[in-house]
Amino acid sequence: IYALETESEVPVFSEFPVSGTSPSPRSYHTATLVENRIYVFGGYGGHGQRRQNFNDLHVLDLEQKCWLGEEHGFAVEREGGLKTEGTGPEPRGNHTASLVGAGLLMILGGRDTGRYFD
Repeated sequence: IYALETESEVPVFSEFPVSGTSPSPRSYHTATLVENRIYVFGGYGGHGQRRQNFNDLHVLDLEQKCWLGEEHGFAVEREGGLKTEGTGPEPRGNHTASLVGAGLLMILGGRDTGRYFD
């Protein structure tokens, strides 16, 4: 993870070291800032030849500089994604994730390998 210092005279990139289990390699995901946390949802990628669409959720706490997981009291699923309740969106990439108000993150649109979603 890299951070860009935007308030300096010349923008400066630096590494932003974090602990915990990071999401598997991916693209076409969303990363939405909600207060001091970045919510990463979905995307397309994986390790080696196991390319796939994802519908997992990962949360990066910027104050603690860590990916949230079991050690922070959260239940996790495959590859460190946080366990959620309810029926979530189907695996997808190229979608949007919009924060509505203070506590509602809306996942809209996107696609998988064969179809587009509303």
